[in-house]
Amino acid sequence: MVAIRVFSLTFLGFLSVVFCSVSAQSQGEKLHPLRFSVEQNEMHLKNQKESFTRSDDWGEDNSVIHLVDTIDLPIIDDFSSDKFKKYTFDRSDTNIEAVVCPDFLVNDTIASRLAFMFDTSYTYSFDGVNNRWDSTALPGIRVSFIDTADCETVTQVDTVWPVPEARVRNGVFVTEVQPDSVIFSSNDTVFIVPPEDREIVWTTNSAFLNYSMGEEPPTIGIATLDGLDSTGFPYVMPGPSDVYGPADELTSAPIWLKTRPGGGTYNNGDSLYLSFYYQPQGVGNRPEPEDSLIVEFYNVFTQNWEWQWGREGEGVKPFEEVFIPINDSVYFQDGFRFRFRNFATLTGNFDHWNIDYVRLGSYRNTDKELKDDVAFSEQAPTILKDFSRMPWAHYVTDPGKFMAGESAVLSYNLSDVQRNVTYGLEIFDFYDSLLFNSSSVVVTPNFPPRTFQKEPVPLEGFEFESTDNLEQKTFRVVNRLTAADDVPENNVATYWQEFPLHYAYDDRTAEHAYEVVGPGSKIAAEYNIELPDTLRAINIYFPPTLEDYSNNLFQVKVWSSLSPEEEIFSGLFFRPRYTRRNLVSRYEVNPPLPVSGTIYVGFQQQNRPVFVGFDGNFNKREKFYFNADGAWNNMSFEGSLMIHPEFSPVYQPFRVSAPENTPQPEVKLYPNPARDFISIQNPNPFADITVYDLSGRRVKEWQGANERLEIGDLSSGTYIFQVTSGQNVSMHKIIVQ
Repeated sequence: MVAIRVFSLTFLGFLSVVFCSVSAQSQGEKLHPLRFSVEQNEMHLKNQKESFTRSDDWGEDNSVIHLVDTIDLPIIDDFSSDKFKKYTFDRSDTNIEAVVCPDFLVNDTIASRLAFMFDTSYTYSFDGVNNRWDSTALPGIRVSFIDTADCETVTQVDTVWPVPEARVRNGVFVTEVQPDSVIFSSNDTVFIVPPEDREIVWTTNSAFLNYSMGEEPPTIGIATLDGLDSTGFPYVMPGPSDVYGPADELTSAPIWLKTRPGGGTYNNGDSLYLSFYYQPQGVGNRPEPEDSLIVEFYNVFTQNWEWQWGREGEGVKPFEEVFIPINDSVYFQDGFRFRFRNFATLTGNFDHWNIDYVRLGSYRNTDKELKDDVAFSEQAPTILKDFSRMPWAHYVTDPGKFMAGESAVLSYNLSDVQRNVTYGLEIFDFYDSLLFNSSSVVVTPNFPPRTFQKEPVPLEGFEFESTDNLEQKTFRVVNRLTAADDVPENNVATYWQEFPLHYAYDDRTAEHAYEVVGPGSKIAAEYNIELPDTLRAINIYFPPTLEDYSNNLFQVKVWSSLSPEEEIFSGLFFRPRYTRRNLVSRYEVNPPLPVSGTIYVGFQQQNRPVFVGFDGNFNKREKFYFNADGAWNNMSFEGSLMIHPEFSPVYQPFRVSAPENTPQPEVKLYPNPARDFISIQNPNPFADITVYDLSGRRVKEWQGANERLEIGDLSSGTYIFQVTSGQNVSMHKIIVQ
């Protein structure tokens, strides 16, 4: 049977899957939502109040403790900005009591020693009827190696297996089993990090802050709860059966819920309510009836989390607002917290719940909740017409050809009255110079309450122009709405218009996984190369999903035509390299291939299929093809595959060499961690500075070092700053908060 499948993302392992198929087009192409086959779990919504009430385990021995400021009411987070606490620190901070980092975690738990086997291990039982030993595979152990520069970033994740109690060799039961290897960790100390000097609402990071998983959320940005932890890997490695239980937590910082700012205390007369919007599934995976989303309050006296509200899993529906009163005097205490939790399959990216617009405040009325807010509801789009990204050298051949005529972002009026709204657009270059400001702003009178709209802002013939000789460029495109409301943060939607070394159609976020069933099947992406160039590599995102496909071979291929099929390159056999969420893997085209005009890049799988990241937000389905039975057909599903042809010379950012006798410049970058800027001590005015993320992607550059480097546009994370002066090169690892 020839079929194509699109799955919600999950992790490695063989899972029992029940498919609910929906026919799409010819060739047996189908869209399958992921489901799982598990025994009915006794922990249903009706008894979750008791099941989820347990003591908090914060601060046990060998734990990592981070101090968090207690915050005042009101609390408002629509997830349009990042209000999650970052668990990084500066080793030179004198407020830190002690610093010893764990070298690795074992199934997300700090351990000082781990003995393990390199391959699957088993337990044995003797079958007296058939006179033989039966074996049962032991579950794998996930080992997460930690970056000791910040004690938090996971640099590598491996799977190993437990040392069995015994083995059967030649029919003999042997109880003496030696491990294949043993690793040790230096961790034996608690370290304490002082509170941060920025607004923090959430103290856990397992929820996924994003702009793409929701369907028409009230505001731009949501928090998604699923079966993956903060590193983007499952809570439990898949094994012989699925594991089911509590998954993500979205936990508030401690709150002053007794002491009122300015004096006095809170009580029932203050009409305290927690409210939020929620949506099951969104554009992801449907939570089943056994799954659930719950809200818990922290009892300061008993140190227990207590169930307050819950919903069982169901299919996608519009975001619904929920109000939970706080009317029990036991919660009117300083240090009160609340949290969201989901109950899900723990072996992958299943069972999605989206949360938006969380608010906790006093003097609230559930019958008529007034919100003075008009907000953008979706991520801003590219302002290129045909691609989301393309090489700069190709763009400048004919800039007007590639520009869209307008930019439009969906917005929502949360107010109970109609509003007058003004829309505008600004474009800034790499150096933050204003390049474009819409001269004719779009005025929308009488925007009806509780409705969505999308007003296009014309680009008025704007084209990006070169202001330097960098081969890669990034511009900031800022969509603004003006409504004189109470929450200005969600009145801005920013798109970073990149001109890297590759072409792409997607938005860098995969909501599903795409598969073509059948040995020898092929997948191809069409790109019209505007400038004769040399194809150096093909970057593909292989999301770890459904089964372990990491040993399934495929060949990178390039075609000049699909009808008739004309193959111009066929590479070696590769295996998919699974990465953290949405990070592509680079497969070199060797030798590099001169190309021009229309080309088709992709791969041919050998005997078993592999999955490709599928972006459901940017629809370019007419540019993607599959061939499962000798004939090429367009992909049926609306979206884009994460397959990117890369041009220009190969770059290896972490393999920098210099003459042995050439002294390295004494350059110091500080502070570390940093937030808005980096200072340089003893800068060479002729030095160039390049910033790479940990995947090796170039994200920022300066030609000529300054004493102050603005980094406010970088997302939180760890980066490599490379300072180059002639043949002298120095590398600096900087944490950006």
